[in-house]
Amino acid sequence: MKTAVMVLCALACAVSAAERYSTVKTLCAERYEENAGRSGAARLTTGYVAPGLLQETGMGVYETDSSVPLKLSRNEFDPPQGARVRLVHSLRIYGFKGARSSLMTELKGFNRTFSVKVLSPENGTLPCRIAGDGMKEETLPVPVRSLPAEFALYIGDDGGFSFVVSGLSDSSSYAREGKTALFGGLWKDGYGYRPLGVSTVFASSEPGRKAEITVDEHIVALAAPAKKVDVPCIVKPAKTFDPVKEGWPLVFADEFDGDSIDWTKWYHRGRNCSGVLGKHTRVDGKGVLEIEADYGKDGKTLESASLRSKREFVYGYFEAKVKLTRQNGWWAAFWMYGRINSDPFVDGLEIDIFEDYYTRKITPQGKNRLQLDHNLHMYLGDQLKSWNYNSELDGDIDDWVVIGCKWTPFEISYYVNGRLLESAANHSNWPSVTYDAINHAVATAPLHLIVSGQVMGKSWPWFDKTGAKFPETYKVDYVRAYAMPEKSASLPSVEWRGAAAEDDGTLKFFDEGEKMRFEVAPSVSAKSGAGIACVYLYDAGYLIGYKKEAPYVFDVELTKDWYSRTRYMSTGRQKVVPDFAKAPHSFVAFVQDESGAVARTAKVIRRHPKFFNPATRPYEGIAQKLPGRIMPWRYDEGGQKVAYYDTTKGNAYSRSGQARRTEGDLDCTASEIASIMPGEWVNYTVDIAEAGPYRAEMRYGTAMQGRHAVHVVVDGKTAGVFSFEYTGDADSWSLDKSAVIEKLELPAGRHVVSFYFHAQLNIGSFVFRRAENR
Repeated sequence: MKTAVMVLCALACAVSAAERYSTVKTLCAERYEENAGRSGAARLTTGYVAPGLLQETGMGVYETDSSVPLKLSRNEFDPPQGARVRLVHSLRIYGFKGARSSLMTELKGFNRTFSVKVLSPENGTLPCRIAGDGMKEETLPVPVRSLPAEFALYIGDDGGFSFVVSGLSDSSSYAREGKTALFGGLWKDGYGYRPLGVSTVFASSEPGRKAEITVDEHIVALAAPAKKVDVPCIVKPAKTFDPVKEGWPLVFADEFDGDSIDWTKWYHRGRNCSGVLGKHTRVDGKGVLEIEADYGKDGKTLESASLRSKREFVYGYFEAKVKLTRQNGWWAAFWMYGRINSDPFVDGLEIDIFEDYYTRKITPQGKNRLQLDHNLHMYLGDQLKSWNYNSELDGDIDDWVVIGCKWTPFEISYYVNGRLLESAANHSNWPSVTYDAINHAVATAPLHLIVSGQVMGKSWPWFDKTGAKFPETYKVDYVRAYAMPEKSASLPSVEWRGAAAEDDGTLKFFDEGEKMRFEVAPSVSAKSGAGIACVYLYDAGYLIGYKKEAPYVFDVELTKDWYSRTRYMSTGRQKVVPDFAKAPHSFVAFVQDESGAVARTAKVIRRHPKFFNPATRPYEGIAQKLPGRIMPWRYDEGGQKVAYYDTTKGNAYSRSGQARRTEGDLDCTASEIASIMPGEWVNYTVDIAEAGPYRAEMRYGTAMQGRHAVHVVVDGKTAGVFSFEYTGDADSWSLDKSAVIEKLELPAGRHVVSFYFHAQLNIGSFVFRRAENR
């Protein structure tokens, strides 16, 4: 039996106080990144944001045997004015170590105080004590398992406050709301508001014994109520699901029969190791794939490997029958991943069907748990947005478990042994592990299926392998994929009209402020005759507009202000707002009829912010000459966002002796530009001897299977594209491959040739020759 739910979804989902308000202005921030000026006693380190969220971030570590302030660049702020505005103090806490300790944030206004004190763990909880003038002290217990978590205090001049703890590991939410007399002393004799002092102090509760805390994202901001808009959207998470009974065809299967892996179906890759074939991946001859974790030749480094399907899939039901793992130092996973993952409409996203790092024992004497993690990772250029759920399974760690995921245009739901997984999360109103098209995102890019063993980073709490027994094996009985029928008379249809219909779908560059009009023409299903319920316009996976009746015309302004009112600028659990100035845009229209059936436009309309900057200038004043070879290290002067754009700080080769140029952030050696990611670009000023057609060749290296594109842009306009698909199976990034553009037109004289990368690769040189057939 299916349960149909009409989701009148909120663009600002009122799940917690943190989601009912959105930041309108950041007043002060300490993010503990390298090369940032700061005061205070923090020791800087880096680590992953959370289990399942493999994104590195800077962190601050404070250690003391007495007390130490967590200093911001400012400690006094004007109080929020107006009942709808809130002052926000938030801090991300990763964990406590050493002696018993506390972290207290105190607000002082004239002669009143208000404070929140977070105590170090006691019996599996973090007691959070809330106290202030005019109120009774309260304690909010927060489970330690929710760490890392964001601890946020929202307070207004009406005395109303909300203290919200949002877990980044389990997407939990814990809150207290109430009234305080803090602001009663901030108004005096018509002189206006007095400054509000804000301080945060970490203290050891055992004098003479050192205590430690690791934190990040220490922020003071102003927030206002998020605008709530109800969006009609029919989503139907089925309590049970059988793709065969639903008539979904089986399009991929590996039962792992025989005594060897079928390499016509899989790529092979190591994880933190060589991933030697026959060592880390094998079939046991009894119909079971074994992915092993074991120590390498040095006896210390843990190694494992993965299989990645050669075939890609869009929409369907994907399942694997597996046995979970239990040893610290690694974990098993079944997941889906795109080609490059910078845009869910163009090249991919990540659907983690399950990861089992939570099955480890909490104590050596304890039992292995049956807790899994289920993540959805969406990318907007180099900006990652992520949501997750935890789930608890019945049974035993040694049981075989069938874990599946149903992916349809407006829904991603997870199943175990054919039954919908129950769970809850602070980003969703669903009582199940379900992601929807309004509160989360949608995707159309094809994805690979992956079964893998993954080695843990040192910042993970389960990295310590003391007592762990290796080798350990992740066992997979089968992997199957069923396709959701997208071409059916029972579905509605939708097409572009007007200028959108004329767009050829290739990447184009726009100026900020440019306006676009999208005309959409939906048609009812020939079979059901169900009426059109709603037409939606999405950009890079996020809802930016919808209409419940004709005319279905959307006027879009490509500005940060216009987009700030849409889901495009929303954050995932990282709470990082996208950088609109460099984020990609890709437009798809969807239509849903009154039966809940969904269809989409076949073509994706693509735009990227114009990156050409006239301030770029030739290296050492000498332009490179064409015809000829463009040497990668002779990129223009002008620095980041002028001569190039690189997503990582510093040249990774500047201290290794490999760098020809050590200034700036471009990862460049004497012979190549390395570690290139989607959205990066680089400029070269050139003197072109003669106008006309040229043949261009690019030397490159990549280990990333899938389609790549490098756009050749002359003075800000696309002249040609190196487009190629890499299907190799080696973990090699050596410059042993070539891509060619047989003919592109170049003008004579001095110009700036830019290379815009929609790819993950290393590049050697670019050679431009006159085309033979002019």
